[in-house]
Amino acid sequence: VMDAVKECKYPPTINDLVVICEKYKTEYNHLVGDIREAYKEIIDLCDRNENRPDTWDAFRNSIKHEDLRESARRAHKMRLRFSMLYRAREYGTQLPPLKDWIEEQEWE
Repeated sequence: VMDAVKECKYPPTINDLVVICEKYKTEYNHLVGDIREAYKEIIDLCDRNENRPDTWDAFRNSIKHEDLRESARRAHKMRLRFSMLYRAREYGTQLPPLKDWIEEQEWE
């Protein structure tokens, strides 16, 4: 509502509110899609058994921030960190358990 008040020259109509809500809904869906895609890319590098609900919960809790854009940025950064870990390991060396690795990640 506050964004509608800021954007509209006159008091916002119901249509103005609907348009602004749709804009935010689209952005929200896009950011959530980016977060899920980052998780999928991490899981694709792991053993099939790593893709469990508790691993997804650990991922969500680790990247969680009050600003969804920041959560998406953290998800992308975690994907990059895991990709670097995956590429830096010696051939045949096992990766750490994904859930444990995710829970160790810290944000500045």
